[in-house]
Amino acid sequence: DNSPLAYVCALHLALKHGCRNSLDFGAGVGSGALLFHHSGLKVALADISTTLLKFAERRLKARQVPATYIDLKSTALPEAGFDFITAMDVFEHIAEPEKAVTTLAAALQPGGILFGRFSADVDPDRPSHIARDFAPTFQRLKDLGFSECWRDQWLWGHQAFRKS
Repeated sequence: DNSPLAYVCALHLALKHGCRNSLDFGAGVGSGALLFHHSGLKVALADISTTLLKFAERRLKARQVPATYIDLKSTALPEAGFDFITAMDVFEHIAEPEKAVTTLAAALQPGGILFGRFSADVDPDRPSHIARDFAPTFQRLKDLGFSECWRDQWLWGHQAFRKS
């Protein structure tokens, strides 16, 4: 599985655009936060899984990495709190990803970047891929004033959108 390498692409884009405050939405075990922190960005991790979030917290604290942890079941994302948001392999697990995009737009500063993968292939090994049609998500991004600023046309198909 080469998907963690997508964080390297995201980090390159964040640094290129001078981003300083990052959120990993659907952070899992915190690998993205470790990478971003070691490149000088402030990091926040958000996840719906309290178990994963606590694991990531222990992992980052063991390495003395300062971070903010947001349990999405009980805490809202801060308004305009970030200039770079990653959502790696998250949207296919959400029944209505266009609603998640609306939430992320509110948490992103004007000019900030949302980096994610907005597709899902049918995969019997990953039955939790429930969203397949991302047209409403792309329309919602457009309605919220986002424009595509980067696209991986080589390997994973990740995209980045800049908020106006």
